Amino acid sequence: LRSMRLRHQNGQIHTIPFGQLTSISNFSRDWQTVKFNLRLARDTDIERVRRTVKQIGLAMMQDAELAKELLQPLKLQGVAEIADSAIVVRLKFTARPRKPNYAQREAQRRIYRVFPEKGIEFASNAVTVQAAAGQAPVSLESAGAAGSFNAATRRTADAA
Repeated sequence: LRSMRLRHQNGQIHTIPFGQLTSISNFSRDWQTVKFNLRLARDTDIERVRRTVKQIGLAMMQDAELAKELLQPLKLQGVAEIADSAIVVRLKFTARPRKPNYAQREAQRRIYRVFPEKGIEFASNAVTVQAAAGQAPVSLESAGAAGSFNAATRRTADAA
């Protein structure tokens, strides 16, 4: 044996001579911590999110199929970022390294279903426009339509 053979997850086999081998990282052993972010509405009650995530995590640990994959339940780590239109929270759980993506997808599916039931809103990418004092608010749809109409009217008038 004068070389190391490693199989990539896509199937390729990499042969590395021991002389070129400097370090090895084994990501498929024992456990893996999975972390992911969620973007929530700015006025979200973080304590409600924490309690809801904890309930979801405990329910996942009670699920016979998921319990085989999870070592520690899903939990809220805290606020990762406060953005212009959202508050970004980080969640994590510890799983066996075989199918961590399966557990993450299941966690996200449950979150997507339970959060609205608990009154927790996900962040929106909608643009909020505030009218100046004394002016009536204008919706973006009507402003866009009026702008298109005015531009078309100007082009027609210029052509004539």
